[in-house]
Amino acid sequence: MPSATNNLGVGIGVYGDSTMGHAAIYSLATGTWTTLPDISGMSINYGDNINDLGVAVGIAGSGSLDNFDYSCSVAWIWDPLTSAYSFFSVPGAASATCANGINDLGQVAGGYLDASGVDHGFLKDGESYTTFDAPGTGNSTGANQINNKGEIAGGYYDASGYNHGYVRSPDGTFTIVDVPGTSGSAVQGINDRGDLCGYYLDASGVAHAYVALKR
Repeated sequence: MPSATNNLGVGIGVYGDSTMGHAAIYSLATGTWTTLPDISGMSINYGDNINDLGVAVGIAGSGSLDNFDYSCSVAWIWDPLTSAYSFFSVPGAASATCANGINDLGQVAGGYLDASGVDHGFLKDGESYTTFDAPGTGNSTGANQINNKGEIAGGYYDASGYNHGYVRSPDGTFTIVDVPGTSGSAVQGINDRGDLCGYYLDASGVAHAYVALKR
């Protein structure tokens, strides 16, 4: 199951069965797979994103590929130069920290759960953390991707339970992205130009993919 690809045609994702999941990297140029080491005590290891330097991020936890327990997940960064993981948790996170996106500067974007079970977004820049919530949120802000300009793409639920997409600028400004005529949408990816991709729900609740090109 693929998750993302970088500008060099190197992708990352997860494969496995109902009981085990393994993070893996695929190179389109060479046609080769590299399976990352399993993490002790964790049955599922998701590879979520990879930058052009080959540095990857992901999450590991319990459960199965179809029923992953995000509440006890741990975030990781894979360094190809040392062939080793580093693990981190957002300060103030009560349980889950999920690393979802990484840019070529090594900045990581994702989400975490506080003690009340509320989701918040975060930016990790070295050892510095910035946490954030989209304006008008109800109980959930998620960050999915970060480009080399430091723009973060994600989604959130408002107080009425409606799903919106957003782009967060490096100065903390939010631009809400809603696909017209839908019952909910989110932004899953953003490139350096500012083009977006994501999904939306139609009136029947069926999910569809979209691409939005910046003018």
